[in-house]
Formats: sequence, structure tokens, C-alpha cells
Amino acid sequence: MTLHQRRRAFEDAAPVPPSSPPPAVAAAELVSALWRRKWTVAGVALATLLFAAAVLSRLEPRYAAMAEVLLESRRAQVVDLAEVMPALPLDAQAVQSEIRLIQSQQLLERVARKLRLHEDPELGPARAAEPGALARLKATLADLAGWSAPVRFPDPEREARRALLETIAAMRKRLSVSQQDLSRVIAIRFESADPDKAALIANAIADQYIVDQLEAKFDATRRASQWLSRRLDELAARLAEADAAVAAARARRAELLAGKAEDTRARIEDMARMLESLPEGSPRRAALHDTLEDLRARAEAQSRADAELRRLEREAAAIRELHDSFLARLKETNAQTGLQQPDARLIGAAAPPLRPAFPNAPLILGFALMGGLAAGGALALLRESLGGVWHSLEAAEAETGLPVLAALPRAPGWREDPVEHVRKRPGSELGEAVRELRAALAPPGSGPRVIAVVSAGPAEGKSTLSALLAESCARMGRSAALVDCDLRRPTQARRYGLSAEEDLLAVLEGETPLEAALREDRRTGVSILPSQEAPATRADALAGPAFEALMRELRGRFDVVVLDTPPLLAVSDARVIAAFADAAVFVARWGETTRADARAALRILLDAGVETAGLALTGASRREADNMDGGGRYGRFSEYFAQ
Repeated sequence: MTLHQRRRAFEDAAPVPPSSPPPAVAAAELVSALWRRKWTVAGVALATLLFAAAVLSRLEPRYAAMAEVLLESRRAQVVDLAEVMPALPLDAQAVQSEIRLIQSQQLLERVARKLRLHEDPELGPARAAEPGALARLKATLADLAGWSAPVRFPDPEREARRALLETIAAMRKRLSVSQQDLSRVIAIRFESADPDKAALIANAIADQYIVDQLEAKFDATRRASQWLSRRLDELAARLAEADAAVAAARARRAELLAGKAEDTRARIEDMARMLESLPEGSPRRAALHDTLEDLRARAEAQSRADAELRRLEREAAAIRELHDSFLARLKETNAQTGLQQPDARLIGAAAPPLRPAFPNAPLILGFALMGGLAAGGALALLRESLGGVWHSLEAAEAETGLPVLAALPRAPGWREDPVEHVRKRPGSELGEAVRELRAALAPPGSGPRVIAVVSAGPAEGKSTLSALLAESCARMGRSAALVDCDLRRPTQARRYGLSAEEDLLAVLEGETPLEAALREDRRTGVSILPSQEAPATRADALAGPAFEALMRELRGRFDVVVLDTPPLLAVSDARVIAAFADAAVFVARWGETTRADARAALRILLDAGVETAGLALTGASRREADNMDGGGRYGRFSEYFAQ
């Protein structure tokens, strides 16, 4: 690909801002990202767990005791008497009503008074705090200025009532009453910092509920007896009046009738017949007519007296029957006074709990751990997203327009030098990746090649890869030279144990011949031209004709010349050095080199007219290298690699 084509490919590659999220990743890539940020995940999870543990240590434990009462559906019938207060219905509405009754202020007030809970430090009202320094200062200034506030004397009864109401409110916060599934059992649960107190109050509420039921029945029976007694007194008075009225009616009837009613009617009939037989105008007829009218008036009065007497007798009988009925009911009611039974009974007394119900340490710590892991995972993925690193070879190639020549895994040991690892195990995964890179940059049969190894920043594996590439070419039988061009931080002399007194700058400045500065490493056959740290002013020699002449001479002596350059974004030396190379390989460290830095560095090479052969990704783990190339070859073909 020509330089013009390379520029067009780089321009066509979509630029990715540093803050933009990475492309969608597969599940394996997601796991790989989380594994890379495992310490972030572990740190957040541990911090969340420690915070939850600290909160738990400061929370006051609460113990929950539970008493159970059963609403009775069957009761002993000692005598067959109708109850004043009927049995409790056992439908859902009745059960909920009983639950509300247990939570009522009246019942809780009785329990609070009985146990003197208003004096309890946990449930009683908080003590008034002593006035602070500011309040005391205000009071002193008011006294000095004569602004004394009016003295207020607290009302003991009001204060006692307020304390009791606060105690009841605290009890309600700790009390829970519920129906057990669909049964007739009501659970009374009370929480307290003292397990014995929790059991005591739960049992006291259950007992008071049963006692209130009995008292309600006793009270209803007492009120019924009182009402029946008053009604009996009224009925007795009315009965006495009715009996007196009947006696009076009978006396009046006796006065009106000298004989029986049948004799009076017979006399009236006889006198009527006699009156008809006498002629009109006869004196006897007139006397007989007056006697007949008198008898008829007396008969009518007798009939009215009989009707009145029967009415009064009926009223007296009705009052007497009602009186007898009320008297019998009063006797039954009085008999029930000692036979009342509650509609509920205690089936499970509350016992002091052994473990606190709150806080539930295992549950809270478990949720804290899961939340911490989730938050840590989210933070890890966010850091991956904001870091803007590549997650696959395809993404790297699509964003740079360059092929990925090799993905080099890390050496197995944490502190093992990758160069030394490949020397001992040339057939390892890392050694195979270096050979793959060598084949792409310096294939067999090619002419002399000058290869510049460049990177965007320091610590990306550029110098190590330069040594690996030079030694790989030497192992193939080709003459190889390694030139340390990083005058700011040279590393090759220390790597190969060489003295850097006669170095690259000495050759360029004509102080030392090339033959004296070149050192051949007997173990690998690589010729090294070392450098020592130099100021920026001396680095200008890399841009002069002496460096161009050196490159021509090295190209004539060696098959492959590897240039270890300084970072592109740090100093300007790299773009000058890379311009003398036949090709450049851009090194990016897995999980650290950002896409924005890589694009900026590649732009520098492109502007300098440097032919960039491709990318080399370093520092990946075996799993990450498998995820990068998408094929997992290091895992699937591990038997082909020497361990």
C-alpha cells in the first residue's frame, strides 16, 4: 500500500473521541474487561462491605418477640342461656377488626400504665437536653438587658398525658399485628433492644386483649342488668296502676248493676211488651215508659262498664306478661355474670428471642457485597469506556486503517523479562507472536530492511519488542542490528549489560568509529548500538546527515536493522528517526494505550511520510490475546506451544 493509499485509509477510519463508549463487545470481551479491572471491582466491593459492617456496628440491635392468640370458634356451653353479647364472627372483616383493636390507643394505654412504660428509657419520652452554650449566652444577655421571659409553670397532668402519648407512639412503631396466613391466629410481634422486655410487652398486649374482651362482655352484661332492672321497676309500677284501675272498674260496675245483666234485659223486654198493650195517653203508659227508659240507660251504662273492665284487664295481663318476661331475662342475665368466656385465647406465649431480628447482619452484608460487586463492575466498565482502549483486533484495525501484525501476550511470570522468557522458551506463545511479527516485517528472501519500532508514549513495550524482534531475526540466521535511538531513556545497554561510553551520539559526532560502538551479543548474535542519556540539544544530531549516513552503512552491513525510537507524543525525535526506516511498526500496550493517543501518534507518522506497516499490541494476558484475535488460538492450540 502506497503512502497516499495509507493516508486515505487513515482518513476513512472513523475517528473516536476519548470519551465515546467502545463498540459493543461480546460476552467474552465483557468478562475480559472485568478481569482487567478486577482490582477496581474488588476494591469497591470491599469498601462497600466495610461500610456496611461499620454501619451495622453502630446500629442498635432489636429483638422481636411474638405472641399468638386464636380467635375461638367453639366455646363450652355450661347452661342453655341466650348471651347478652353474641359470639364473635370469624370472617375476614372480623379478624381485621380485631387486629385494629389490638393496635388501638386504649389497649396500648392500659398496657403502658400497667407496665409503667412511660418511665422506660427506651419507650418513654426523651429527657429534655441541657441548654447549650448559645442558649445560656442568650439567657444571660436577656437577664442583663432586663428582658426576662415570663415564668411558665408546667402543668403536671398535661406533661404526664404528653409522656403517655409519646410512649404509645413509640410502642406503635415497634408493634406489628398480623393474621397468620388464612387462619384465625393473630400474631402479636413487638421489638425492643432488650429481649426480655420484648417478650414481656408482647405477652402483656395479648393478655390485655383477652382481658378487654371479658371486660367488654361483663360491661355489656352489667349494662343489660341495669337496664332490665329499671324496666322492671317501671313495669311493676305500671302493673300496680293497671291492677288498681281494674279494681276501680269492677267497683263501678257493681254500683251500676244491682243484679245480673240478664235480669235487666229480661225486665226491659217484659216492660216493652206491656207498653205496647196499653193505650196511648194512658197515665200508666207514661209511668211505664219512664221506668223503661231508666232501665235502658242503666243497661247501657253497665255495657260500657263491662267493656272498660275487659280493656283494663287485658292491659293489666299484658303488663304482667311483659313484667314476667323481663324478670326471667334479668335472672338469666345475672346468671351469666360468672359464666362469661373470651372470644380468643393465648396459644403461644412470647419467649425472649436468642438472636436480634434487626439488623439482619448476614442479609445486609450479602446485599452489600452484591451491590458492591455490581457497583465495582459498573465502575470498571465505565473506566474501560472512558479509557478508550481497544477491545478487539477488528476495532483497532477499523479505527486506524492499519492491520494488527501481532498480539503479543505477557510472559507468564509477573517479574520475568519477556526477552529472557523467549530466549529460554522460543516456542512459547510470546515467541510465536514475535515470529509472526518478524514474518510480516522482514519476510525471508527480502532485502536489507530498516524497521523503526515506535509508540505513542513510554512504558508500552517498545524497547522490549525491539530487542525481541532483533533477536528473532538473528535466530533465523539473518544478521541483525539493534540501535537504541531513545536518548532520553535508553534501555538496551542495561538490558545487554554493555557500557554506553561509546554510544550512538559518539558515532554521529565522529568521536567513535562505528566498529568500536557496535557490540555483538554472543548469546543471541545481535549487534547492539547502545546509547546513554543525553540532553535535548545533543539529540539534534539524529536529524542531521550523519544519522542518514549511519543508516546507509548499517543497511549495507546487516540484513535487518531495528531502531528503538523515543515516544512519538513525548518528543519529536521519533518522527525524524522513523523517516529513515523502510517501515515502522506502531506498538500499543493492551488496556493502557488510548485510542486518542494512538490516532494522534499515527497522525504524526503520516504527516512525516513514514510508511507504517501495522500495529503490534503488547502486554495482553493469554486470555486477552485470545479475545483480541477472536479465535482463541492460544487456548485451542496450546499443545503446539512449548511451556
